[in-house]
Amino acid sequence: MNTTSPPTEALLEDRVDTDTAVPPIDDPLPDAIGEDDIPVFLPPLVLFPSAPSLVGVEEHSRALVRNLTSLARTRLQGLLARASEAVVSHQRGRSGIDANEIGEEDVSLGMLGFGPAFSWADAEAIWEVEKSKLFARKSRKNDLVGEATLSSHMSRADQFYRDGKLDKARETYQQVEGQAKRTDFTFLITQGNLRLFRLGQPASAQQYYLRAARQLQDKHLYFAAYALLHEALTSFYLGAPDKASKLAGRAVSLMPDFTEARYQLAQYEMLAERPNSALRELTKVIAEDRRYVLKALADQTFSELRGALLEYLAEGVEALNEARQPLLEVGGELIAMLDKPCVANGNAAALHEEMADHLRFMQEGARSSGFLDVHALNKRAKERFREFAESVKAYRSEADEKIEETRTQLRRKKDELRKGAVGKQRVIALISLVLGLGGCSVVLMDADNPQAVLGAVSVAFGAIVIGGLASIAVPAMAARDEDTRQLVGEIHDAECSNKVLDHVLDKLAVHVKSDADGQWGA
Repeated sequence: MNTTSPPTEALLEDRVDTDTAVPPIDDPLPDAIGEDDIPVFLPPLVLFPSAPSLVGVEEHSRALVRNLTSLARTRLQGLLARASEAVVSHQRGRSGIDANEIGEEDVSLGMLGFGPAFSWADAEAIWEVEKSKLFARKSRKNDLVGEATLSSHMSRADQFYRDGKLDKARETYQQVEGQAKRTDFTFLITQGNLRLFRLGQPASAQQYYLRAARQLQDKHLYFAAYALLHEALTSFYLGAPDKASKLAGRAVSLMPDFTEARYQLAQYEMLAERPNSALRELTKVIAEDRRYVLKALADQTFSELRGALLEYLAEGVEALNEARQPLLEVGGELIAMLDKPCVANGNAAALHEEMADHLRFMQEGARSSGFLDVHALNKRAKERFREFAESVKAYRSEADEKIEETRTQLRRKKDELRKGAVGKQRVIALISLVLGLGGCSVVLMDADNPQAVLGAVSVAFGAIVIGGLASIAVPAMAARDEDTRQLVGEIHDAECSNKVLDHVLDKLAVHVKSDADGQWGA
């Protein structure tokens, strides 16, 4: 948006060549406009070579989505290349910043998914994508006319529009509108687009957008907000930025998470000479989607706010750095916990080095001073801590399986040892029996000698007692050989390690799940 007075409808009609077809997306840009010079907010009533072509495009064309995806990425790359050091520093590659997060899935979401790459030059192409949605198809089928003839006329009108045959498109649309019992919002928005973007008739277009918004406000919030933003644009071109701001504000009220709608509200607030309000809305926009900082700083609409924006971003960098400190502190605590011998000398020893690597990553990334870099650093730091938590859980699960396996081995080993001790039990029992019988024989042979009888009875009784105790002790002693002691030690160490890992997971849960970054996000 530029801050000059919008042209009148008559002048707009003189500027637009209604017989000119839309050039293909890959047409070279004129010398006057380089790819990096494309403004963020393009006046919508002039055909720009950067706009995607609608010629030969069907509603369900994947080629159009691919073209829009490519254009979105190109725009974001151009904005990123022109970003100041206060936004993106030379460390962005190391920090993992990726401002080009727009894929085909996002583009298929239309204006909502296009995000900071949106430009009004793409509005018609984006609407083709919007019309291909299931909701729009059902509405058109069920609510438009219900007659095959009018449905055929509607398809022909759409094709005329896409092929740039604007007079035929207008005539056919009017024919459909005159005969249809009722018209759904897809028809109304298409009519508005034809008049606004091709015929240069914003006043006429505004009426269609108004009807679409009223029809949708209780049915589908996104498309209602969508229609309101188009209506706001017509108000701006008709010289009413205050009205445009109110309409954009209504769109935001309907969908508070529609970031592009809030961005446009900030634009209109600035154009209505309310910079403080515009700045408030911009800060909300940047908090919702950090990539909008690139768009805002490149937008001439906010040139007077550039200093305030940079100051806001500097505060953001400071806040983000402070928000990262708890992770550094807990990382140090986790390192100390993982130094315990039962962990450091066991299978989970690799966790110590993994956490140390995470801390080195954050310390190296702290050299960055750009807002997007620090934002990306914090986001990646939390992601790495979440990944570390998954590693701990994996080791914990593996340790549980190992403990169960070792306990099974221990039981089997003890069973084997006890079976081997059975023979020893029998030998001892036999010896004790023989000694007992020998004592009894002495008693019988020398029954007249009291001392001999007493000694024989003592020997026999002692042999029986010792034999009994030995037969009980041998199996227990046999089950405690070196192998069993080693297995018992392994179980003890694994249980100790698991207790430590449970404490580690408890600490991670507090810091990974909390939104410590507040308004600046993660």
